[in-house]
Amino acid sequence: LVGTIVTFTGYISTVPIPYGVIVDCATGALRKPDINEKGIVKVDYKHYNYTIDYTGCKQTPIAIDTVLQQTKQIVAKSKLERLTELTEMQTKGLLTEEEYETEKRKILDSD
Repeated sequence: LVGTIVTFTGYISTVPIPYGVIVDCATGALRKPDINEKGIVKVDYKHYNYTIDYTGCKQTPIAIDTVLQQTKQIVAKSKLERLTELTEMQTKGLLTEEEYETEKRKILDSD
């Protein structure tokens, strides 16, 4: 702080203006969390862990069926993309018919 005031000070007329202190205050560089607050644990000089309690928050219930359905759609899309890539590789002659069929079966049989 003393170094900031002494070395990073400008003057307006004859009044010294500590630019460093102004910048530190404006950016929050001087603020440290209060370790007496609930959910704040000091790790070391510059690092703190925050624990957030969500018990009072409203939750929107999501049916497990909806989540499973969305997951299946993502997997199905991924299968389609993989099959498209596989077909393109066969069309370009990078795969034999046997390799194509083997890989296609693996993709289709995967869950």
